[in-house]
Amino acid sequence: MTEAGRQANNRPKKDLPEVSPEAKKKAADAKAKGDEAFDRKDFAAARDAYTLAISSDPTDGTLFSGRSDCWFHLGQGESALTDAKACKRLGQDLAKAYYREGAALRLLQACPPSSPGIKFCQLIYLYVLIF
Repeated sequence: MTEAGRQANNRPKKDLPEVSPEAKKKAADAKAKGDEAFDRKDFAAARDAYTLAISSDPTDGTLFSGRSDCWFHLGQGESALTDAKACKRLGQDLAKAYYREGAALRLLQACPPSSPGIKFCQLIYLYVLIF
């Protein structure tokens, strides 16, 4: 990672609310339910659980990433794109955020599946999964 990248990642996130330990616990519980529903391919229930988690902890980018994936599987490209961008803004799970953004754009037919950006995101995502 370049020095500029390190500095960007270490910058405090402005305008993010403080989240209490109780709210983080509530979000973690809802996320676990969302993960279980997603594994069962019940994407609507997973989306609802991630939405509940986000309402408890809007600072956790992984929640937006998970909900973006649900929106994608439900065929809701605009919502998938909005959540992918939220994940990117929070600066967490960036490889997945870019991948989710590319998948949403593909769903919206805003870019072809062979575009360099999509291929790059797929490679980065696979790299993250492997290592």
